[in-house]
Amino acid sequence: MSRLGFFDVLANDDLSLQEADAINRAAGRADAALQQGTMLGESIGDLRKQLARQQEEIRTLRTVLAVLGRVLEEAGVVDAKVLDYRIEAAIEEAREQSRERQARETKMCVGCSLDFPVGRLNVTEYGDMCDGCVATRGG
Repeated sequence: MSRLGFFDVLANDDLSLQEADAINRAAGRADAALQQGTMLGESIGDLRKQLARQQEEIRTLRTVLAVLGRVLEEAGVVDAKVLDYRIEAAIEEAREQSRERQARETKMCVGCSLDFPVGRLNVTEYGDMCDGCVATRGG
């Protein structure tokens, strides 16, 4: 957005220096917001590319694990039902450990400066906020 200069104010009888200054400050904020929006858009694009790569890696890992399981079963090394049971138990144990770790780990809410368990905070454009701050401040 173009800024108003001194001669723009002189040429326009309806515009005071204070109004021109306010317009120029607003133009500066609009330019900054546009630049920030552009940067955020680029970041989102990078994150989408990373997500696509990770999804492909997960598909590959699933395929590898399925093939390994079949090979072990066909070779008579493991019983498929026992392998399934042990894998399910290991996954549940890992999830439980993650939940426990998340319940112990705390972060400060940027709105009220109180500490909350990580799982109870909301990620906002301002930072991590508790439910109360998100509701009152529109985070």
